[in-house]
Amino acid sequence: MHPYRRLFPLVLLAACSKPSVPAGGASGADSTAVATAAAPAADSAAPEQLHFNSIIAGFNFEIPASWGRRYTVSERAEPDEYPKAKHLVEFMYLPDEGSMPPTMLAVVAYSTADWNAVRGSSKGQVVAEKDGRVWVAVPAGKDTLFKPGSPDAQRFEARRVTIEQVRQAISLR
Repeated sequence: MHPYRRLFPLVLLAACSKPSVPAGGASGADSTAVATAAAPAADSAAPEQLHFNSIIAGFNFEIPASWGRRYTVSERAEPDEYPKAKHLVEFMYLPDEGSMPPTMLAVVAYSTADWNAVRGSSKGQVVAEKDGRVWVAVPAGKDTLFKPGSPDAQRFEARRVTIEQVRQAISLR
């Protein structure tokens, strides 16, 4: 099954705000929850601090100010594209053009033993560890789906995050 098709069985839309926003109300291997910020609009000059709370993956994340409200979040249990992972949380850019939002950042939760088994063949770097679990960040790759120089390409580039930024923004439950 195409990974994005798994987004459609259960969709929960919620606006992110200053308090933490729980995005996972469902459970099970096929559960999906999506928290969506307000529809794309002009980027504001002074964005408020937004927080994302992943109940199923067990972490909180301070949304980078550069993202504003141009993102959506998808959570999945046992994602096919990350073998042995327990949970995947994808933060995706909401473009003006195109139909599928590209991933700006993926945070993948593993047991420590499972991460040790796949770490050489899996993407990402550990950004947090606790109680036999690890959280691995996978920032966006170099390629984007946008035409070079387009407004979406420029906004996407401005929203890239580093591993260090993710380490500072993530906290565990």
